[in-house]
Amino acid sequence: MPSIKRMIWWFSPLVVIAILFYQFYDRPLPPEYVWERSVERALMRAEAEARDVLLLASAEQCPQCDRLKAETLADRQVARFLSERFVLLFLEAPEDRKEFLKSGLSIESAPTTFILTPQGRERARIEGFYPSEEYVAKIRAID
Repeated sequence: MPSIKRMIWWFSPLVVIAILFYQFYDRPLPPEYVWERSVERALMRAEAEARDVLLLASAEQCPQCDRLKAETLADRQVARFLSERFVLLFLEAPEDRKEFLKSGLSIESAPTTFILTPQGRERARIEGFYPSEEYVAKIRAID
């Protein structure tokens, strides 16, 4: 029977690899939201529902984007606030490049949160990661 030290020696690299994989794994969006993936559909819904559009521009393998999704957007209070107030649109580079070009917006960094009128005009933008309370406060300050 193998000794405990030998088992630890064999399994410790696996634990390190698992931790690193989890840290850099591209996290999905929280399931509490209904995200549009088309600019046209989001703007049509916004017009019909008389709400603004919140466009989250993200990028693959972007640590700040992953952090925004995993921490800020995973907060149930943030989910409720955003879902009640906005039509939500998520675009991720490079996958949604054509959709982003349709929006007519320019992006300088990821993540960037845009607040758009139902006609598609930019009202405001928030660049970078923010914790839940700060993110909501920045959005509330727009009105």
